[in-house]
Amino acid sequence: MNDTSANRTRTLSKAAALVALVVLVACLAGTGVRTSGRAESLRMMSLECHPVWREFESGAFKQGDSLDALLAAHQPAWQRALGDVTVCEFHPPRDPAVHLSPVRVTAVNGRLVSAIAGSCNWWHTFFDATQDSATLCALAPSRQN
Repeated sequence: MNDTSANRTRTLSKAAALVALVVLVACLAGTGVRTSGRAESLRMMSLECHPVWREFESGAFKQGDSLDALLAAHQPAWQRALGDVTVCEFHPPRDPAVHLSPVRVTAVNGRLVSAIAGSCNWWHTFFDATQDSATLCALAPSRQN
């Protein structure tokens, strides 16, 4: 093989490697691997939160579902109603008095509109329709990130 042919082969190899790298990054980004913050939130929830978070993450409970069905499956640490709006919080079972990482659920007319988990270091929103309403927006917890 002459020198020009070797240079051409080297250049093509570099180009193929670059194309493979771009395709790999695109695939990882498309599958959500880029969301390391989400992965960290899920890890923290598994350590700090009431197990109800798993049901929101899996889709067992989702926006529009019945609050009564959720309360039949899980006992909240507290529940408050203001007219047709109900807010309740789920705390870790090992120490229900400590609620540094609550899962907060908001329902309107008995239907779930918001499910959020968080602490001072992380925040995860499963779903949240409270931002669509000025009245509900006042009841929603402030966003950390």
